[in-house]
Amino acid sequence: MSITLRKVTESDLEMIMNWRMSESVTRFMNTNPKLTLEGQKKWFASIEKNNNVRNWVIEVDNEPAGVINLIDIDWEHGNTSWGYYIGEENLRSLKLAISLEMSLYDYCFDVLGFNEVHNEVFKLNEGVWKLHLACGNTIVKEVPKEVEKEGVFYDIVHLSIDRDKWFEIRKTKKYEKIKFDIFQDKIGGMKPHHLGVAVADIEQSIKAFEGLGWIWDGNIIDDSSRGVNLAFLRRSESSEVLELVSSSADNSPVSNTLSMMKNVATPYHICYTVRDLEKTIEILKGRKYILTDKPKSAVAFEERRVAFMLNRDSGLIELLEEEKNE
Repeated sequence: MSITLRKVTESDLEMIMNWRMSESVTRFMNTNPKLTLEGQKKWFASIEKNNNVRNWVIEVDNEPAGVINLIDIDWEHGNTSWGYYIGEENLRSLKLAISLEMSLYDYCFDVLGFNEVHNEVFKLNEGVWKLHLACGNTIVKEVPKEVEKEGVFYDIVHLSIDRDKWFEIRKTKKYEKIKFDIFQDKIGGMKPHHLGVAVADIEQSIKAFEGLGWIWDGNIIDDSSRGVNLAFLRRSESSEVLELVSSSADNSPVSNTLSMMKNVATPYHICYTVRDLEKTIEILKGRKYILTDKPKSAVAFEERRVAFMLNRDSGLIELLEEEKNE
């Protein structure tokens, strides 16, 4: 069984409308809607503009099967709620349910860097909320008669899972990994650290940048493993950092750049700190970045590891693993 996800398109709207109004789906939803294609088009236009939701069509062996979504995304505090349904009854399976849920957690915690993910389930839908428990969720609360549909009241089970809990238990789980990363969302925990500037004469460039208000830390670092000399400068009034990079060997990484620029100082790369170096490399490879320099320790950063990746649209980037708290 091959499980893939894609973005919702306008051509999906009638199919989604029919799924959502089917008895097998709506009986476990908060409402029994009477949808129209016109209304679906308005919904589609609204989600296209709403950065706090994400919707995917689930395909099983290239056949549309259902919908999965994130709602109420709180980018600032790092949490969201989620839900899904399989509209094609013949494509429902436990393997599909487990793979979707666990892959969604990978996406939320690895890619988006969220802290917590929530969901809520009708208490009478016992198989689903027990599956959530098996996937690492904890019951936060049970609210009696929280939802009323057509005069009938339903109890709701609220559950959640946090990043630490998921990272702890997923080592013991086997599931098909499904790619959710199709929206090019920002990678959680990835923060700008410095701008690398290729220079021909590092001492002359230090003086030039000092004349522009940058403050040199007083050190020129010999990174012989990469054939470069490095110097760091900062602004007194803000957090910006420049890394000046000059060649100390004929085959240094900046030699070709400086040659093409006829030794004119030029921006060379942007460095970002990341929580998990290997996981970030994996994510960026999926976004068509090429690994040009594998992870290895860097003398300029107390032997923390760095890696370099290249993308035609964003250029060369350096990934620096976060400083570990001992």
